[in-house]
Amino acid sequence: MLEKKILFLALMFLMLSCSNRQKMDEAHPTDPLRGYMAHRGVHLSSTLAGENSLEGIDYAKRAGFFCIETDCRYTKDSALVIIHDAYLNRTFLNADGTPLTDTIRVADLTLEQFQTSYVLKAQRKEFQTAAPTLKEYLQKCKKLGFRVFIEPKLKDATGRYYLDIIRTADEVLGRDGYVITSNNYANDIIRNTLRIDDVRLMGLLFKSSFEEMDALGNTIYAVSSTAFTEDEYYANLSRAVSDGRVVQSAEVLRGQSSQKRFETFMRLKNAKKLNYIATDYAAPDYHGQGQKLLHARDMRTLKKWLREAPKVEFGGIYIDLVYSGDCQITCSTDCFKAKGKASELSHISYQRMFFDEKPEVAVVADSPDFAIKSIDIKIIKF
Repeated sequence: MLEKKILFLALMFLMLSCSNRQKMDEAHPTDPLRGYMAHRGVHLSSTLAGENSLEGIDYAKRAGFFCIETDCRYTKDSALVIIHDAYLNRTFLNADGTPLTDTIRVADLTLEQFQTSYVLKAQRKEFQTAAPTLKEYLQKCKKLGFRVFIEPKLKDATGRYYLDIIRTADEVLGRDGYVITSNNYANDIIRNTLRIDDVRLMGLLFKSSFEEMDALGNTIYAVSSTAFTEDEYYANLSRAVSDGRVVQSAEVLRGQSSQKRFETFMRLKNAKKLNYIATDYAAPDYHGQGQKLLHARDMRTLKKWLREAPKVEFGGIYIDLVYSGDCQITCSTDCFKAKGKASELSHISYQRMFFDEKPEVAVVADSPDFAIKSIDIKIIKF
C-alpha cells in the first residue's frame, strides 16, 4: 500500500512539473531552429555601421536576421545606454569625427555628454551617429520585429541595475520579446535575489555547469564554439539538446584568421539542432531576402559574371560545394583551405556578408586529385 502511495505521489509530481514547464514554454515565442542572431547588430567591425548602432538594426533586417544581441551599461547619471566596452575608445570618435586621444569611461559621462560629445565609428560619415539609449534601441528593434538578447555588462549585487533593464524591456517589448544574457552572474541575481522567474535568460555553458543552469529554469544554453575542443563541443551540444534544451552557439571571431572563421562556422553548420546562431560576419541562411545578383552552378558562369561584377554596398555570398581532394576558397576578403579526401566526397556550405566591394569568389585546386562534384554559388544584394 505504501509503495502505491509513493508511486502515486511521484506521478503527480511529474505531471505538475511537466505542466509548469509547458506553461513556462508557452509564455515565450516559439524558439526557431537555426535562427540567426546579429551580434551587436550588423556593423562588420564598425565599417558598414557603428557597433550597437540603430543603423546596424536596419542592416540586420535587410540581411534576414531573426534576432539581435546587444549590450547595456549605466552612464554617470544612471541612464541605460547601448555599448559593449567600459571605455569608448575602441568603438567611438569625437563628435567632429576625430579619433579619441584620451581614455574615456562610460561611467564618467552623463547621458547628455555620452550622446552629444561622441559618435560611433563607421566608414561613412553619415553613419557616425550618437549611440542610443536602451529604450531607443529596443524601440527600433520592436519596429522591425526583432527579438532582442540584452547583455548587462555590470555586476550589481543589489539587482537594481538588472531591474532597470527588465523594466525598460518590459515597457517596450513585453516580457516575451527579449532575453537577458550574461556570464551567469546577472542570471543568479535575477533569479535568487530579485526572485524573478519568468524572464527568459541565456547563460554561458563554459562559465557554468548544466546543473547550475538547469536550476535557474527557463534558460537558453549558450554552448561556446571556441572554448571547447571539437569533440567537447559536439558532446556538450548533444547533451544540451537531448533533454529538449534551447541552445545557442556563436561565430564571434573578430580579429581571427579567415581559416579559423571558416572552421568555426562549419562547426555551427554541422550542428543540426542549434536554435540560435550568433554571428559577426556570417550571413543568415538564404530564404529569398534581398536581390539575387547571381546564381551560378558551374565555374564558367561564375567567372564570366565576376569579370563585370558591380560594386555592392551590402550583400552576402553563399557557397555550397561538394568535392573531393583539397581546395582553396576565396569568399569576399576571406581566404581559406578546405581539406577533403580523394576517395570520398566532402561537403562545405559557407556564407558571408560583405560591404562596399565587388564580390570576390574563387575555388582553386590545392591538391592534384581535387575535383568538383557540384557547386552552387549565390551572390545577394541585401
